[in-house]
Amino acid sequence: MKNSDFFTPSRHFTHQTSLQAEKVKINLKKSFKPTSTTNEILSRLSSNNRIKSYEGQVSENKFVITRSTITEGEKGYMHLSPIAQGVIKENQSGSKIICKVENTKFVHVSTLSFFTFFVIATIFAIIFILIPLDKKLIGVTIISGITALFLFLVYYFTSKYRTKKLEKEIIEIIEGKNK
Repeated sequence: MKNSDFFTPSRHFTHQTSLQAEKVKINLKKSFKPTSTTNEILSRLSSNNRIKSYEGQVSENKFVITRSTITEGEKGYMHLSPIAQGVIKENQSGSKIICKVENTKFVHVSTLSFFTFFVIATIFAIIFILIPLDKKLIGVTIISGITALFLFLVYYFTSKYRTKKLEKEIIEIIEGKNK
């Protein structure tokens, strides 16, 4: 497990559907076709205006959903990052989908940074309390630590909510309910 995955781990889920594997593949492919309504469900997941589109590929019994973003500083540079990967396994009652939903690198870096800042601020607050220093310095250190903890918790719980929401959206696409 990478350090960045410690606080915002990937979400794994399985979904049993009565649809055959071919029908699941067709539903996935339809949701990735480049039309004006393409990715309507997936694009609602982010308010980030740098996101150009959500795309996907289905090959054999595997699928990958990627997000393409425009990187600032380099005009026209598209950065593709996978947000979900899955396997379609056919069984007697239909198909079983095993999927992994990932958080973006920005969320990983932000949560790790805010948690690190919180730990550092806590250590400094303890040191400042043990060494008789000005109360204002102690107060500022404690406030900055609490702010970092608050931002860490916001990113942590927001990322959990988004991955659960993306899981539901992927299940809707698999079931063909996104039409």
